[in-house]
Amino acid sequence: MVMGYRAGWLVFACWAIGGACQGAELPAIRIGLLPDDSAETLLSRFEPMRSRLEKTLQRSVKVVIPSLDRASSYKDLVEAFAEGKIDIAYFGGATFLEASDRTPTAPLVMRRLDGKFRSYFITRAGSKASSLEDLKGMRFAFGSEDSTSGYLMPLYYLKEMGIDPDKDFDGLPQFSGTHRKTLEWVLSGRVDAGVVNGQVFDRLLREKKLDLKKIDIAWVSPAFPDYMWAAREDVPPEVRKRIQQTFLDLKPSDNLDVPVLDGLGADFYVLPELQFERLKHILDKLVRKKQ
Repeated sequence: MVMGYRAGWLVFACWAIGGACQGAELPAIRIGLLPDDSAETLLSRFEPMRSRLEKTLQRSVKVVIPSLDRASSYKDLVEAFAEGKIDIAYFGGATFLEASDRTPTAPLVMRRLDGKFRSYFITRAGSKASSLEDLKGMRFAFGSEDSTSGYLMPLYYLKEMGIDPDKDFDGLPQFSGTHRKTLEWVLSGRVDAGVVNGQVFDRLLREKKLDLKKIDIAWVSPAFPDYMWAAREDVPPEVRKRIQQTFLDLKPSDNLDVPVLDGLGADFYVLPELQFERLKHILDKLVRKKQ
């Protein structure tokens, strides 16, 4: 259905003022999630927040997850955001920077931990690896090629230590697509070592879905900024403000907020700390090295 100009403007006006207009249906908020885990897991964990936003905004909230079957799924999120197919997105550090280069983007919130994120280089238990140097000669897996914590920052640290993944591992490194799959590949013996998002690893430990007797952490990266909730700037300011405040209002001391925060992997949210200049410099440096 193609909406006429006047009808479209009326819906936009109702959206902008956050109220209801006779005869006009408020447009759904379309939220895109970074496909760094299975679609089932992402939808289940985000459902409490989706429901909260729907109640707060008094309109439908739809979730969009790029296909995990495609190697370019992270890029698909950026593409959908740039083309206006989604309004709000949960980005990794690299995808946030890429989206901001493609279209005017308004940062909304970050988790407190996102300012100091880390990647874990892991092996099966008993490998005795305790440094990046010890991983040489092993079969190795990254996550997605567009993942900040699963590939780009780990690649930077490997290169800073003089390790060339294309030459120093046993064969070319493999790409699992998600952090959970990297863990599964290491545990199953498909690869000897890999690198994963530290927050995902820690969460699986807390949920007793990972046994430290079966896996070792060989090296923990220095901290770097990662993950950002952001909106397209053409989403009306009042709507952006309501979404932002809904995140900021979540408190671990409120029993009703606990399942929401748990699903989001957060203790609480803060206004964005725009520490991404160093990350941008690192990513630009990696691109120059490829050329």
